[in-house]
Amino acid sequence: MPGLAVVGCGGDSQHVSCGDFRFDRSAWRHAYENYSTDEPTPAEQIADKLLACKTLEHRSRRETLRLLGRPDNYVAHSRREMSWNLGSERSYFSIDDEHLVVRFDQRGRVRRAFLTTD
Repeated sequence: MPGLAVVGCGGDSQHVSCGDFRFDRSAWRHAYENYSTDEPTPAEQIADKLLACKTLEHRSRRETLRLLGRPDNYVAHSRREMSWNLGSERSYFSIDDEHLVVRFDQRGRVRRAFLTTD
């Protein structure tokens, strides 16, 4: 299976081989430990791979929660949208945080997943 080139907000590209990508729940849950602000956070790197490999596509709300854990905005948003904080945004002047946002359709399946900043 061919790999994908993922371009982050800061313009850095990385090669993602979806055939080799396996989501590591432990790495995701401990992604804020021991990272340098000069590099994308481990959570940003994992989110890039989740999006590039379309790992979240068509998953149910329950499957998404089982995979990613409780979102950071569990109370703030409706049942149709959840987000996870990934750490400082990838830019020269990083003043905001970057988030993985997942939106669900009326049947509770992932409709769209994307990165944004606050």
